[in-house]
Amino acid sequence: MPTPFARELACGIVKDHFGDQVETVCRTLLEKGQLGLSLQDLARHTSLPPPSLRSALLVLVQHNCAQAFRQQTDDTGPLVRTPTLYIALQDSILPRLRFPKFMDQTNELLGEEAEAVVEALLEHGRLSLHQLVQRAIAKAGSADPSAAKMGAQVRQQLLEALSVLVHERLVERVGSPEPMLQPRGAGTDAPKTASRARVRTRAMMEASGYFDSEEHRVVVAARCSDALRFQLPAAWVLSGGGDNAAGGAGGGGVGGMAVDGSAGADGGTTAAAAAAAAKFKRKRVVLDDEEEEGGGAPSAKRAATGAAGGAGGAEKQAGGNTEDSGVLWRVNYEEFLRRTRHQTIVDFVRESIDPGASIITAAMLHAGKNQETSLRHPYSASLSLDSIVNAVRGTIDGRTMALDRIRAALQLLVAHPAAVAARASDAHYTIQSARIIELVKLREVEAIVSQRFGPSACRLFRLLLSKHCLEQKQAAELSMISLADARQLLYRMMLDDFVQLQEVPKTADHAPQRTFYLWRIHIGTVLPRVLNHMCHAACNLRLRLAHEMQQEQEVLSLLEQIEQAHAAGGTGGGGAAGEGRAAPEKAVSLTSGRGSSWRG
Repeated sequence: MPTPFARELACGIVKDHFGDQVETVCRTLLEKGQLGLSLQDLARHTSLPPPSLRSALLVLVQHNCAQAFRQQTDDTGPLVRTPTLYIALQDSILPRLRFPKFMDQTNELLGEEAEAVVEALLEHGRLSLHQLVQRAIAKAGSADPSAAKMGAQVRQQLLEALSVLVHERLVERVGSPEPMLQPRGAGTDAPKTASRARVRTRAMMEASGYFDSEEHRVVVAARCSDALRFQLPAAWVLSGGGDNAAGGAGGGGVGGMAVDGSAGADGGTTAAAAAAAAKFKRKRVVLDDEEEEGGGAPSAKRAATGAAGGAGGAEKQAGGNTEDSGVLWRVNYEEFLRRTRHQTIVDFVRESIDPGASIITAAMLHAGKNQETSLRHPYSASLSLDSIVNAVRGTIDGRTMALDRIRAALQLLVAHPAAVAARASDAHYTIQSARIIELVKLREVEAIVSQRFGPSACRLFRLLLSKHCLEQKQAAELSMISLADARQLLYRMMLDDFVQLQEVPKTADHAPQRTFYLWRIHIGTVLPRVLNHMCHAACNLRLRLAHEMQQEQEVLSLLEQIEQAHAAGGTGGGGAAGEGRAAPEKAVSLTSGRGSSWRG
């Protein structure tokens, strides 16, 4: 949601990660380029030289922080070239704060090798398989001189890890570099290269208000279709070896996964994901056991391959495939955020109802996750009772759950006051994701109100949420607060836009004696306000951290001198050891003096 401090936070993140020049370009795109800016417009607004401007744009596009596109016009033809416009992707910049969380989720789900692939993609934005292999070889070669000769083995390990990540939809193909956008309201006047079904889908999205911003519209236009977005190249199957070829007989892909991405089309279950991860980890154990039996050397087949090809042949095998080098991969932020959203829904159901209902909710969300077109999807996929039973029994916690228990839990979810689930038909159920997320947001807002204004204000806030409109005297009586305290709390909350005062006059002259004054809450304005406050707090925390790091820079430099002195003292350096003994005293005096100045 674009708020002023959200833009400020995004600019601060870009500055910390990429520097001042890139931050200048990003700020210009966020503040003045909501509909896109050309290269000439950026040069005029930023006053940067063309080489620096192009380098900054390249960094933003490489790290998925900006997107290039073209706007279709009426005079577009073979001889008319429309200018390339650039737009900043704020929704792709803010998740950079969650990168450590993304890596922890990957490690927990798929292991360390998949985490290494995600780390490389997060660090460099987008990479091909060849670039991933070269990075892994260089990283392993710095620690082990003989690791650079095992390019084929490194490539096979990365290929398996990347295949599992694509199957889990945590990694996706990079879309079109410069999509052609239609004018708003163009209907079916689309380029001839687009399919009719896709044109009709885009027209329906625009008519229903699906695109809430130009940024969202550009992202959807640049994105590949799901069949291509999570499609594994056919060359990966051919280079997968006997095990993968055997697995491809059933699924047509690497490790039993479909080449065209259709294996994940039905959603799958948690057990299927766990089986894919377990198979991926078992292959690593088998490879390690083979090397241990051979005295730490590679297996005979890999050793023969390495001896025949050498280091140069391994590198050629790692990156010689033109299909692999032409496909760029990046981390799918949306899938990570969707998993976090689903976990939030499951936790809410566990706290509000019981653990059994949360197991069914988690199974239903996982079974229909691939049918959710966006994070804003209001409900999960509609599932029949048989599909729900199969999904629940496919999980570890629900494999022994009886049919009557599942039916009772579904009835409880439907009858709950929070409307967690709903019946799509007689035997089909769906999870009301948007409703649950709204309730979670309300809980967070209530916690903020309670912390800022006190428990009595939180009671007033909940009362107004349930009753919608109340007079001041009614609100004080129903919340069991004195009239003076209720007046003070209501006006304090009104100053921060948590509540509003509405006038209902009896006559046209708006006389106070003949006017009702009703207190109400408009949650549609409260939530953006709270989000803006949270982004403001995050900006202040980043500024405070930078200030503290600058203040303690001298102490950090002294600590580095201490470490160097200890290292030199171990080799017999007397003078350096003397400096090392004096440095701690100086550091203590600096910190104590700065602490006294702060207290003064």
